[in-house]
Amino acid sequence: MCAAFSRRRLWRAMSDRKSCLARRCRATTSCSIYGRRNGNTVYHASCTCMMGPGAMCVVDSELRVHGLERLRVIDASVMPSVTSTNTNAPTIMIAEKGADMIRRAARTTQPEVTVRAA
Repeated sequence: MCAAFSRRRLWRAMSDRKSCLARRCRATTSCSIYGRRNGNTVYHASCTCMMGPGAMCVVDSELRVHGLERLRVIDASVMPSVTSTNTNAPTIMIAEKGADMIRRAARTTQPEVTVRAA
């Protein structure tokens, strides 16, 4: 039922368009090919860099990449799950927090300058 419903919706969407490929799409395989070539998603790319201390986690709580120095991931990919709304506001918040972390780290790790008398 689910696959048939999906095929019907796909066929209806394709028959509304006036493309040659849509009109030739009669077999299930050609409908699948048409769907793969012309379909897209409404989901935002996020949640791909898991945050935490575990072995499967990419970044720590300071957004630093595990195993690499001086590299942080500061974007929507560190979100734990996809938000139910637009990802713009949470991504801006992550960027602001990440910028604060970088500024704080820069202040605490200032290189010491020693001046020697000649």
